[in-house]
Amino acid sequence: MDSVQLADIFQPFKRLGAQTSGTEGSGMSLFVSRRVVEPMGGSSIVDSGPGAGTGTVFTVSLPAAPGR
Repeated sequence: MDSVQLADIFQPFKRLGAQTSGTEGSGMSLFVSRRVVEPMGGSSIVDSGPGAGTGTVFTVSLPAAPGR
């Protein structure tokens, strides 16, 4: 993904061109994921580059539960 696509990736209903691909989905998964992770003190990282050929990697980190 390029920088323009990455800026929109966590916006609701943004499917980055997949609207016309025939692939089912609402474009809500990444939006909802971030809305669940951040209030728990977690973070998400997106690693992607246009033409890299490696795809896009999403990493979610959550803090350990207290006392663990």
